[in-house]
Amino acid sequence: MASDGTIKCVVITPEKIVLEKEASMVVAPAFDGEIGIMPGHSATLARLGPGELRLTSGNEKVRLFIDGGFCQVRENVVSILTSRVREIGSLQRPTLEAELTELLASSSSTAEGQKDRTDRMTRVRAALRLAK
Repeated sequence: MASDGTIKCVVITPEKIVLEKEASMVVAPAFDGEIGIMPGHSATLARLGPGELRLTSGNEKVRLFIDGGFCQVRENVVSILTSRVREIGSLQRPTLEAELTELLASSSSTAEGQKDRTDRMTRVRAALRLAK
């Protein structure tokens, strides 16, 4: 459990723990808007959408792009479970634009294929908003 006015944030993918850091504030991209979390936050479970995860720790700011997932807040620990994490600086606009163009040109004859395509387009568009 974090102390001294901080909250512990742990970001986990299926492969590894990507980040484990004390922060004064965590802002996560909830499925229906952002959720701000500070020390003493009540126990919470939230579905995450693709977008920017921000941590503030003193003068340091950490910004990551996550592909959605889940956020649990419990006893001053924020656990972010996501399938993929990328540094904001690694998001390349030309690559993302090409991926979106390819997705827009593709189609699927199954409902499952269409849902997958729509989900991928949502993630790419969210990344494009943050790319330089």
